[in-house]
Amino acid sequence: MSRYSQLYIDRGKSGQDSARFRKRLGAYAQNIIPFDKRYIFIDALTSRLGISLPYNPNTGVRIATFFDKSELRDVLDAITLVSDVLLSTGYKMQNLQWKNTISAVISEENLAYRLDESCIVHPLVDLEFERNRYATVEALSDVRFGEARSDFDAAFGHLRTGQGKQAIRMMFPAVETAAKVLHPGAFARLGPVEVDRYFGAHIQRKYEGNEPAITSGRRMLFLFKEWINASQPYRHGQEVEDAAEPPVELVVMHLSTGAALLRWMIDLSA
Repeated sequence: MSRYSQLYIDRGKSGQDSARFRKRLGAYAQNIIPFDKRYIFIDALTSRLGISLPYNPNTGVRIATFFDKSELRDVLDAITLVSDVLLSTGYKMQNLQWKNTISAVISEENLAYRLDESCIVHPLVDLEFERNRYATVEALSDVRFGEARSDFDAAFGHLRTGQGKQAIRMMFPAVETAAKVLHPGAFARLGPVEVDRYFGAHIQRKYEGNEPAITSGRRMLFLFKEWINASQPYRHGQEVEDAAEPPVELVVMHLSTGAALLRWMIDLSA
């Protein structure tokens, strides 16, 4: 369920760290690791990360304090260690809850990371990918694009949780919905024919008198049409509903291209 800050406050570019992120991690780790298994986590910090937790004779070891005060590299490594401890001690359901919660926290706190199936933290992609995403968020800031923005954010959220099919499935309606906003009532579905008919006209108008730009723009429309075709194997309603998860690099390429097309489409229609 969304909250006010997620719906109405511009979160800007994804970051690498935040106090809220650390406090949420610490609070959840403190609660999800069984009390009699905490020593395994503490031992793992020493044997695998080469660090130790401060011990207070009155309160013992506070796992939450570790997440709040430690170096970022250790905090991110510890996310994996918590999962390892839960799995090794038979707490499979708690491990699934941990992974789902951490993925949600990363997304909600707008951090540039994603989790894989082994609960290992990875960079979301790279700085250029993040710049591309944020530039498109700005292009979608008009209230008219509210639904398209929601689908766009959902696509990147699925990338963070390793759900490549869902990421591709949500990027397509982000582009299609924005196209419908730009051309109200003109078409029910966005396909190659609609790209040629409507955006080809925009290229002619926008770049009038600049023949190299018109020629190049029309060739870019071919990329737009092929991007739509490339979405089909992963979209809802296709014959292969149980298609294998796409490779991460393919998902990144698809989302990057979709984001760039979204911005270009809006610019062309201005």
